[in-house]
Amino acid sequence: MKTRITIIFALIIILIVTQATILAQGPCTQQEASQKPGAWGKNADDLAMADATFPKAQYASVLKKSDQAIALLRQAVPKLTGVEAKPYRSIRGAPYVKGGPVPFGVNVPVFDYYCIPLTSGDPGLRGQIRASGEAGTWIYFYFNSLGWLWQETDVGQTVNGAKIFVMPKQGGDLKGYRVLLPEKVVGRPDEAIIITLDGRLPYKPLSREAFLLAKQKYYQEEVAKAPKQSSVSTAWLTQRQSELSAIDNLLNSMSQAERQTQAIVRLPVNLRGKVFVTETEGGRPLVTVDGQWFNPTSSRTAIRVITVYLRVDRTNPVNSEVIRQFKNNFDFKALRQMLDN
Repeated sequence: MKTRITIIFALIIILIVTQATILAQGPCTQQEASQKPGAWGKNADDLAMADATFPKAQYASVLKKSDQAIALLRQAVPKLTGVEAKPYRSIRGAPYVKGGPVPFGVNVPVFDYYCIPLTSGDPGLRGQIRASGEAGTWIYFYFNSLGWLWQETDVGQTVNGAKIFVMPKQGGDLKGYRVLLPEKVVGRPDEAIIITLDGRLPYKPLSREAFLLAKQKYYQEEVAKAPKQSSVSTAWLTQRQSELSAIDNLLNSMSQAERQTQAIVRLPVNLRGKVFVTETEGGRPLVTVDGQWFNPTSSRTAIRVITVYLRVDRTNPVNSEVIRQFKNNFDFKALRQMLDN
């Protein structure tokens, strides 16, 4: 019993001394955390969801290309302050066109340093400067993929099965490339550029006719499935038939020129209201992805498209500084030279 009391007493003394030492030295400040010399690290490769048809024997080839992008990044931002960056290579997902060049890339989370307060639940960490466990800023290099741009509001599919997307807003340029401004969080746009050999974006405008035919096919299939579904109500079926009538009426009312005009719509689309509007009225242009950029080539490791995607915590000065240096110093010409014909 005395031994246990002695041990407990000793532990209390150690905690008191530790806390006193921290207080004597003074707790860290957020300014000190922001000025702490940063570091380049490395995370484990993300290979678990690689295209199953891509031979593992060829992994080394694309991972070496990812290393080139990491080297260019570290040249652009050689000295980090207030943050840690931990790039990791990735081979993930199926190609956009079956048998096409394999999608791969580099993901770079940026973790800022912060000062652990003296009220922390872990006494051993109080007053220390540590890297955050969450990254508010990321730099992505996607090869043969549009990356997060694939997520820019999938609106359905054309009658031929091509996914329909909302064209991201555009704003300014970065080293001669048009900057796209997709919004994963409303009001907080990300930034992206797409690099191709001829400078064209891999998007094709979707015509009003193609959009309406896509919606028509969708509702026709819904109505056709209705008799097999006991849960379908009469009101639901009536609504779908009403949508089909609205589509037929709109198609019949349009001239051939109007049919071929790019579809610009408000989201969500109200087929029984004013479907097509202008961008000044809050409409968003609809597009599909031009599959020619992702068609099979002589090598599945060839690079046809490069997407650079930035997610930035603009409220954090140290994160913003990393992105500023990246934009100013990164060698986009060298990155473009990685493209194959």
